[in-house]
Amino acid sequence: MPRIHQLKTDQLSFRPLSSKHKTAELRYNDRNYWPGDILILEEINSIPEIKTGAWLGMLITHTLTAAESYGALKSDFVLLSTHLLYRSLPETPIPLDLEFIVRSAQVLAQELQLYNIRDLVYT
Repeated sequence: MPRIHQLKTDQLSFRPLSSKHKTAELRYNDRNYWPGDILILEEINSIPEIKTGAWLGMLITHTLTAAESYGALKSDFVLLSTHLLYRSLPETPIPLDLEFIVRSAQVLAQELQLYNIRDLVYT
């Protein structure tokens, strides 16, 4: 079963992710992210920090840690490659359906043959 990470992200990062122009996310590595995990990114206005109601459901397809980056990343950061599964924008709000997103992520992970070393099973 994939883990779900529900996070906030500002509009400068959210909009390129929602339009698929951006397919990677640099994050503080406090959650031990793995391929096959799911990100739920909720858009916020930076000042004041208020949720806009927009969100993205994304599958983590690859992680790059500091140890693998030949010094390009600080030790407490990770670069996440992502695939957009579902989006809800303020103009067209859709309720967050975690079960649907998890099922979609599992199907895509199998198609991409993402192997989750943590569980030693396909997720």
